[in-house]
Amino acid sequence: MGVAARAAVAAGGEVLGIMPRHLMRPEHAAADLGTLVVVETLAERKQKMAEASDLFVAIPGGSER
Repeated sequence: MGVAARAAVAAGGEVLGIMPRHLMRPEHAAADLGTLVVVETLAERKQKMAEASDLFVAIPGGSER
């Protein structure tokens, strides 16, 4: 996701990240790429993502490491 976020920013796009607090680690929370919203649960994350989205695109990928 970080690669996609950096590419979006480089192309002039906006990035909104929504992450549950229990998954927060500095290397995953790239707040410098856009807006980062921290929520308490995965259910709250799903709800906020649905509210902020017009559509979803699933892409393959994994860790950047």
